[in-house]
Amino acid sequence: MTIAVGDLSMVRIKYILLFVVSVMFMSGIACGESAPAATPTPVVVIDANLRNMLNLFESNKIAAEATYKGKWVEFSGRISEIKEDKFDLIPMDSDEFQMSGAECKLIKGQQSAIIELRADDRVTVTGKVKDIGGWLTTKVKLDNCQIVN
Repeated sequence: MTIAVGDLSMVRIKYILLFVVSVMFMSGIACGESAPAATPTPVVVIDANLRNMLNLFESNKIAAEATYKGKWVEFSGRISEIKEDKFDLIPMDSDEFQMSGAECKLIKGQQSAIIELRADDRVTVTGKVKDIGGWLTTKVKLDNCQIVN
């Protein structure tokens, strides 16, 4: 089989065009046109009431967990006990015998705020409900807790 000189240049042109198209395709993949940055989903914070949360748990544990567990909440309470990196809250309208309440584990940036807190201080907090439960008392456990006021 013989190839004429004109046919040979046509074959070269085809290979060169194929090479150029391949390089363009590969550079498009390598550079990768990135998709537009995803807009972060805003965190929905439930304006809650600690007393109502505890009452719901006492009357229907499943409903309380479905409503609050894994969700961000904000509520006010009175400090009942202060620990190293967390503190306990009881509902605002509680008497001196109140045992059930919330445990607020502070985020790293606010752990120094423990020094300023005192038992019986009234605070508003926001945090993510890690768990609701307890044996003799009910505790709403908050992670990533922040003091709002």
